[in-house]
Amino acid sequence: MTRTIGILGGKGPEATSELFRLIIANTPITVEEDHLRIIIDNNPQIPKPALGITGEGEDPTLALVETAQNLERAGAAFIVIPCNSAHYFIDAIRCAIGIPIVNIMEETITTVQSSGCRCVMLLATSGLIKSGIYQKALTEAGIEVLQPDDDEQAELWRGTLLFKDKNEKAPLRATVSRIIGRLGDAGAAGTVLGCTDIPPALSDMNFSIPIFNTLEILAKAAVREATQTKAQRSNAGQYIPGKQKTSC
Repeated sequence: MTRTIGILGGKGPEATSELFRLIIANTPITVEEDHLRIIIDNNPQIPKPALGITGEGEDPTLALVETAQNLERAGAAFIVIPCNSAHYFIDAIRCAIGIPIVNIMEETITTVQSSGCRCVMLLATSGLIKSGIYQKALTEAGIEVLQPDDDEQAELWRGTLLFKDKNEKAPLRATVSRIIGRLGDAGAAGTVLGCTDIPPALSDMNFSIPIFNTLEILAKAAVREATQTKAQRSNAGQYIPGKQKTSC
């Protein structure tokens, strides 16, 4: 018996659509009926989490919580959020619902560790970079983190907003290519695409170092969680309802 996936989407819609596609692509099936049930609440009206982190924009917590509650009422067994920056607010969301959330950052760090990569460049929203939570978690996992300089970060964020708001890919693609080239020369052995709007913009590009696509990592985790039995999840210590509520 599989479990229903809830996607808390909309930040942005392209990332939400790509996550849906990747879950389908990573689900092992024999016939069409083997595909997983997925409930999507694509809510672009959620204020940009990256701006909420820095106080430059509206706090998205209430909208994130309400969207998560919609998914729970609709029958989702657990939730995935295709937005790394939204995970800055994950504790508040967890405290407001009774179903678990698969953490994209935790899944990404586990994937990087398993690969043997010990030095990555982190490409993420300016808000998430300023928060330091991704860097701290990677460092605690024994992974060195390189990141864009201030000018590169500002350019990366501008390119990301152009893609999010106007669907213009070229500036983001050019900026990412330059940053990966420079930080690769500086010793990075892999790249964490820590903003889920970046992978859809780079879909047909190839790079000389490994890319850790957080959307694909989240999709594979969603399939795992939907198909594992309760006993398997309990034995693995993964995403048991209520377990992750640490500060409610």
